[in-house]
Amino acid sequence: MARTSRKQVALSEVEISKKLAEKRMSSLVEAVPAAVYARLSVEDDERQDSIETQIALVRNYIESQPDLKYVDTYADNGYTGTNFDRPAFTQLMEDVRKKKIKCIVVKDLSRFGRNYTEAGYYIETIFPFLGVRMIAITDHFDSDHGDEANGMIVPIKNIVNSMYAKDISKKVFVAHQSAMERGTPILSKAPYGYILNRKTGDYEVDPVAAFYVKLIFYWKLQGISVGEIANRLNAIDAPTPRKRMDQLGMMKKEVRGEWSTSSIAKMFYHEEYIGNLVVNKTKQALYKGEKKRNTDRSEWVIFENHHEAIIAKDDFEKCRCEFENNAKKKAEKKEIAKEIAARFPNHFEGMVYCGNCGHGLQYDRRPHGYTLEKKHNFYICGGSTLQGKCCHKINMNEKLLQMIVMRQINQYLMQLVDGDRLLKECENASDKTTVLGKINADIISKNALIQEISDKRRKLYMDFTAQKITTKEYKELRSEMNQTYDALNEELETLLKEKDSFGQKIEEYHNTIHSLCNFHGIEGFAPDLVKALVERIDVFPDKKIQITYKVCDLWKELQSDGGEPCDSNL
Repeated sequence: MARTSRKQVALSEVEISKKLAEKRMSSLVEAVPAAVYARLSVEDDERQDSIETQIALVRNYIESQPDLKYVDTYADNGYTGTNFDRPAFTQLMEDVRKKKIKCIVVKDLSRFGRNYTEAGYYIETIFPFLGVRMIAITDHFDSDHGDEANGMIVPIKNIVNSMYAKDISKKVFVAHQSAMERGTPILSKAPYGYILNRKTGDYEVDPVAAFYVKLIFYWKLQGISVGEIANRLNAIDAPTPRKRMDQLGMMKKEVRGEWSTSSIAKMFYHEEYIGNLVVNKTKQALYKGEKKRNTDRSEWVIFENHHEAIIAKDDFEKCRCEFENNAKKKAEKKEIAKEIAARFPNHFEGMVYCGNCGHGLQYDRRPHGYTLEKKHNFYICGGSTLQGKCCHKINMNEKLLQMIVMRQINQYLMQLVDGDRLLKECENASDKTTVLGKINADIISKNALIQEISDKRRKLYMDFTAQKITTKEYKELRSEMNQTYDALNEELETLLKEKDSFGQKIEEYHNTIHSLCNFHGIEGFAPDLVKALVERIDVFPDKKIQITYKVCDLWKELQSDGGEPCDSNL
């Protein structure tokens, strides 16, 4: 039997959808914004038209429906359907949450996803919650048609799709294993410097990329760092691996980007550059439930002299050994730095600044002193002044700074405790020397005035009933009194809200002081207290410091003169 082409299927589906649309009565309801979603698992030159066929089929369907309005197309080419970690699908869901898309149309449910649990959760839970309609054309599924048959088809289709994906995974896994055992591995793509010949299945040297591969290894043999190599490649506009694929027509969209140290570092481990083919570096078996993972070097399968080499073996080994030695040294230095950081923690991290230029002081972890007890570090300034000159005027001994800061903190704690006591004594008083006292006095005054207006209104009414004043006089006087009464009540309400606000602030202040009282009179350096109380420390060339505190003295703040700023200096 002759096989029906995808294009014929697409045309027949469109004709069917058009006939169905003709039978429908035109709706006055505004068309729903709909999006095309298409997916293809493997990007292959011989199947490039398949995803375009999906898109054409779905878009034609949308445009043939009077209740749908085409908005955009989202396509994941080369992404598995066993999970939803796909860039176009992620973007689609973002647009759904922004209410740009209210209907998703796919060719069939397998294009949406082959994991029946996740796919079912989206279709039956997430989409209804977001108010999104789902249509699968060839499966005749429409989430707006909630009949029994429609409800049964989703889990059945999703289970079938999941089983199909696992079956394909098993066949691919077995095919790859058999090919490796025969010595003819199945190749999917070539490393930078080569092109995969899909007819022969061999790696062929790409003269343009191979030139830059040789250049990278040459520079490395000259002792140039990986970071500097990346800078040089970017300076001469050398094509990155993805950019080179774009130049060869292997990418659908224009690619931008620069060389990074990580992309260059990987090249020193690619034995493909000496003619060897290394396979089984990663392993995945979906049918067993195993996700993709990196394999141990002992599991690698190496085919020597598989293709033409770009780099001589001895040069490759020199570069790899040098890179591994450098990486080992960096790791050792990192461990030493971690050990030093653990032994000498920076208790003032992010707090200490230069009073001369405003630059954050650097913590110099090069301990000075012959014994561990006498060892000390320094805070130094590497910033620059407003005139552009380098600022080296600050060099503060860490232990001296700790001593000065703790002395200031203890003094400030005593001040806070005294302020807290005074605040409790005056909290309900009408002492006009404090902001809170003024508010309390104003509240009493407003209440008295309101009561006075109420008495006057009563007396006015009695005079009116006793016919001592005319109706006109009564109405005018009462109107004036009502306006004054309403204005006073508004002012009173504002004062009460202000008092409540201060009350909450005072309560928080009392709680904070209560928690800090545990540190009162503490001897030695207390890092927890410093973190809880100190916002910033400015160090000046004459060793004086100015501390900005997180907790202000509320007693001074509530005084009528506005109090003092929350800092102190020595």
